[in-house]
Amino acid sequence: MNWDAIAAGGEVLAAVAVIVSVLYLARQIHQNTVASIAAVNQGISDSFRGFNELVAGSPDLADILVRGAESLEQLSIPEALRFASTMTNGFNILEHQHRQLVVSGRFDQKEADLMAAVVRKRLVFPGIADWWQQNTDDFSEEFVRWVESVRAAA
Repeated sequence: MNWDAIAAGGEVLAAVAVIVSVLYLARQIHQNTVASIAAVNQGISDSFRGFNELVAGSPDLADILVRGAESLEQLSIPEALRFASTMTNGFNILEHQHRQLVVSGRFDQKEADLMAAVVRKRLVFPGIADWWQQNTDDFSEEFVRWVESVRAAA
């Protein structure tokens, strides 16, 4: 019996086992990444759905948003607070989505284009544009720069 041959065979088997383990680990990491991205996307969708349900389910809030979008001066102080809170909520959802798309490195042009379209559609309203100008300090510098670039491109 040649002990050197047996030792070499053992080393080959150990190397194969390490390679198989690394490949298995890489596959598990990839599957976990895909699941994490899906969970984040589902969370963002749930946030948008909740936001839309909030507005659709409250005629008073919908009226405040319509009047505030035209002009912030049309709102009473309590209405202005509801308008600002609702706008902040909506833009926080967009900021979270922006962070997931751009900052995390998971950029998707189609999603970015959809987000930009949402921002453009909102900021054409004078009251929303005024609210945005007054509240940019509530958002990250990177998100503010992105929103301003979308506005400039419109």
